[in-house]
Order: sequence, then structure tokens, then C-alpha cells
Amino acid sequence: MSSFLNKLPCEIYHIIFDYFWAHEILHSFLNINDYIDSILFNYQNYKINGQSIRKSHFDLICQKIQPNQVTSLILSNDNHTPNQSELFRSRFSIEQFTRLRAFKSIEIDDEGASYFVDLYKLKHLISLEIILRDKLPFIKPSPSLQRLIIKEHSKSYFNYNVDPIITTIHFEHIGHLTLSTCSCKKLQEIFRRAIHLISLNVTFTFADKKQMARLINFHQKQSKIIPLKYLSLTIGEDVIPITIARAHLEGFLTPFTCLQKFELFIYCHMKPECYDADRWKIFIVNNLSRLTTFNFKFSDVNIDENVLDKYRQPFWMEKCWFVATNENYSSLYTVPYFFRTSTKYSSNSISSKYTTLSIKQHITCYDRVIELEFDSDHRQALHRYNNIEKISLSSLNIDKDVIGLSKVKSLVIKEESQWTFGKTLLFIKEEIPSVDDLCLSGPHPNLDGENIPDISLEQINILTLPAYEEPYDDDCFPWSQYFPCVERLIANVNSKTQIPVLIDEFRSMVSGVFYVDSRFIDRKNPIEITSEWLIKNTHRLRNRNLNDFVCKINDRLSRFSICVWLADDKDHKL
Repeated sequence: MSSFLNKLPCEIYHIIFDYFWAHEILHSFLNINDYIDSILFNYQNYKINGQSIRKSHFDLICQKIQPNQVTSLILSNDNHTPNQSELFRSRFSIEQFTRLRAFKSIEIDDEGASYFVDLYKLKHLISLEIILRDKLPFIKPSPSLQRLIIKEHSKSYFNYNVDPIITTIHFEHIGHLTLSTCSCKKLQEIFRRAIHLISLNVTFTFADKKQMARLINFHQKQSKIIPLKYLSLTIGEDVIPITIARAHLEGFLTPFTCLQKFELFIYCHMKPECYDADRWKIFIVNNLSRLTTFNFKFSDVNIDENVLDKYRQPFWMEKCWFVATNENYSSLYTVPYFFRTSTKYSSNSISSKYTTLSIKQHITCYDRVIELEFDSDHRQALHRYNNIEKISLSSLNIDKDVIGLSKVKSLVIKEESQWTFGKTLLFIKEEIPSVDDLCLSGPHPNLDGENIPDISLEQINILTLPAYEEPYDDDCFPWSQYFPCVERLIANVNSKTQIPVLIDEFRSMVSGVFYVDSRFIDRKNPIEITSEWLIKNTHRLRNRNLNDFVCKINDRLSRFSICVWLADDKDHKL
């Protein structure tokens, strides 16, 4: 095999490598022979993805790849890869990545913020994406930037202010821009400079009615109208209640005559004229004649059947712009685009009373659902869920003619479920063997009180134990006997002493997130965990050095967590 691989020219390997992340390339091809190693060491298009990466793979990248070989870089400080940016920064400075074209950061904290100050030194950087957990860092990117995304993490508790960085960014070449919070005033400034902008995703929040009024005359001082082709606009409330009128929307939208795709989210109160189908039809015909895709979601309306019936007119039906409302007529949205992807099982089908979709088209909505909660509803539905990827169960009575299980990757056994641990094992093995992510919300299994079958589920890579914190006589349940290949563990614990027990139990674990509820925390004597303490109290780590793992404590609001990122045991032995 090695001699055959030597016959392939390096260009073939380069084509293959272009489809994979850097750690996948090294893990698969490194040390096969000298010829392939030489190709690896001269390859110039590595794409590093640090999100959810194993620490051993991260260390391998840092050891084997030179910065000038990297064109794309993703760094993540999320719970599964804590302190990753600090480790990376201790080895490399950002200006060493002279060929870097795309950089994405996820939850990088103050210590890693220095990377953003020096981005202007990267002359080839064209794409920058920042996912924020806390405050927005100071950014000074290269003038060559063409794509900029700044948005909040889905679990962020903070609102950031984008205004201070506007003056430091060169917008002249930016064609794609996402800002999850921006004032009208600053967007006006951006529009004056971003003359090549064709795609915009922005969220407006208004501190007062005066700020909201800027929308009406938004383009009054613009010397040139931006040729937007894609717009995603979100309007929400900030400090005071506001009411959106049609003049606000039309004042902002009228000049965008090149618009082809438009998404509109409004989460504040609206005047009826804003969701009137006839008014939208006239406006689109007169001003947005190139529009081919229009999706909207209005969350604070008060409509009736007559409002919905106007969307049944030929203009809307011929364009396949279908609309639906909820049963109390308090929201209005396009379908299937905005049909919920996560829902609770119901035997009741969609009623044509609440949507302009034909009955035959209702299946397009059910096919959107990828997360399903199933309880004790034994009535058979007339529709089928075909694309379920995550399912939460409290009942075993699943009709497989109604719920397709072949695509399920994530299973949640709810706390109120009467399932025994043994039944859960059998169900996974026989009904959904494709599951690799399991959450057991019920109480501890009991070896004495239950006849547990001898089943080993090697496909389970992610295990969540929300009830592990509950008092139990024996913390030494042989979890790894049933789940021997768990790599990522999330557990609620009641003390730090349970953490070494779990690390030792799951010997394949490379990432652990341990939550401590506020009722178990003594604020006068805060929890203290150091790497040295973990080494001393964990058999698996006893012969490790401090570089083999990372331990980080997060004390956020009422939920305290400890995150551990470990190198593989097998790599340590090597």
C-alpha cells in the first residue's frame, strides 16, 4: 500500500486535503512514509478547526503545522475546549499567519483579544467572524476584509456595543456583513463607506422613539444607494415599548431595488398596515421587483381570518410565498421556512384554517421538524415526522409509522419517564442504533434493584447526566461497562470530589463539563480546583504533566461549572 501511495503525485494529495480539516489530514496521513510526510510539510492550504477538537489533535496541529501553511483558522473557548485561544497564543502570534484568509473566534475572552488588534497585519485576510460571549473586543482588521460577522453566542447574557469599532474597520471592500446589534446612526455611517455591500444581516434595537424615527429618513443623506441583494432585518424592543409603522419599513427598504432575497423579523408591536398583504404587494411590485424570496416572522400581531385570506391571492400563491398563523392569531409567518424545527408531538394535524398552504403541502412543514418531544399521547397522527435528529421521550409507545427513527442521533430520556436503565439500553440497541448522543435525566441506575442486560453501547460518544448530583449511596456505578466509548461528558455534580470519580470512570473521555447547582455552593467557602488538585485526586491523571489537560472554572450567575479538556490516554502512553 505504501509503495502505491508513493506513485500518486503531490497534486492529487493536495486536492484530497482541500476537503478535510487539518487535524483530519494529520491523523490520517502522518507517518505513513517519508514521501507523504514531505507533502504534508509543504502543503500550503491547511484549515484549522478548533471547535470541539480533541486536545491531542490540537497539540498535534501546533507541533506539525507552520503558521504560513494555514489559510483558515477557527479558535474556540467554549466549554468543550476551554482556554484554547490562550494555548494557541502561547505558541503563535497572529502576524505569523501570513497566508490566512479566514479567521473565526468563538467566545474568546479578554486575554485572547490581542489577536484582534493585530489583524491589520494580515494582508490576505478576507473573512472575519466573531461569536461573542461577553464584551466586544477592539478590532483592527486588514483593509482587504470582504466578509465580517459579529454576533452574540446563543447563551450570551450580554448586549455589546458595536459603535466604538466602526471607525477602526475598513468597509470599502466588505460585501457581506452581519451585526447582531447595531444602531441606525452607525449603520448609516457604514452605508456611506461600504459601497460594495451586497449582503446584510442586522438587528436594530431602539432606546427611544427618536432613534426609531431615523428609519423613515434613513437614506436622506446617502450619496449612493447600496446595491443590496440579500437583507435579513430584525427589529426588537430594547429599553422602551415601541410600535412599528409602515413608514418606518418603507423608508428603510424603498431604495433597495436590487434586493433578491429578504428576511424580516419583527418582535415588537406593529400597526396593522405593517402586515397587510395588499400593502406589501403594492410595495413589492413598485420597489422590489427583483425579489424572489420573501420570508417574514411577525411575533406581536392581532389578526383574524380576513388578514390571512389576503395572502391566498394569486400574487402570493404564484410566488409560493405561503403564510401561517398560530391558533390565537397572535403571530404571522411564512412557511415552511419559519415552521418550528423543534416541537412537541401532537396527533392533531395542521389546520388549513391557519395557513395558506394546501393540504398536500403540509408535509413540507413536518419535514422541517428535526427535534421532537414525545410523551404519552397514544393517538396516531395522520402526518409523519421523517427527519427527526433529536428525540425526547417519556413513553415507549412510539409508532414508527408516524415517527421515523433512522436519522435520530440524539436521545433524551426525560426525568418523568418510567423507563428502567435496562429498557433504555435495549431500546437504543434495537430501535435507534444510530444514536451517539444520550441524555439520561432520570435517577441513578441501581445494580441491586434491577436486572440490567449485558449490553455495551460503543456508539455513545456524548453522555449527559443531569441527575448525577442527586444523593446516592454508591458513586461507583460501572457507567463505562455500558458506555465504554464516551468522549464528551456533561454532568451535574454536588461536589468537586465527584469529578475525579467520573474522569477515572470514563477512560475515553477527552472533554468534561461539570455543573454545580447554587444549592450545593457555599459562597463563604468557594469551590477551588486546580490542575495540581486534579492530578493528585484522579488516578487517570496521576502520571500526566500539566500540559496534558486544561481545567477552567466558570462562575456565571447562579450556575457554577468546571470544564476539563484532556489529551487521549493512548496518546499519553505513546
